[in-house]
Amino acid sequence: MNVRRLLIVPLAALCLASDCHWQLSINDPEGVSTLVIRTVTTGTALDADGYTLRLTRGDDQELGIRLMRANDEQALQLSGVTGAHTVTLSDLSAHCAVRGENPRIVELVAGSTTEATFQIDCRLTPP
Repeated sequence: MNVRRLLIVPLAALCLASDCHWQLSINDPEGVSTLVIRTVTTGTALDADGYTLRLTRGDDQELGIRLMRANDEQALQLSGVTGAHTVTLSDLSAHCAVRGENPRIVELVAGSTTEATFQIDCRLTPP
């Protein structure tokens, strides 16, 4: 999904003598990438204290840490950070597991939105 965001600056009237001209400025933030992270948790015993989300660049430089709830969605706006990055979900309770890749690679593109959904299954095993 490629979403382009436009920042619209309010119309400004430029009046010179008896002539009045209107100017519309549109700023397309090409350097901004949006990363939408979702956690979808199922099971009988959800992780009450949530998870930790880490975003790192290819050179393992940490770009950010966020706390995610069991069923959550957060959008991260990143300026000047494009290319392949690693997203890791950690600090899961012992009875929870991520389905699919974890960590996973996401490709950030300037001016676009990238989405990553983590499916987590939390089940208490009987004694």
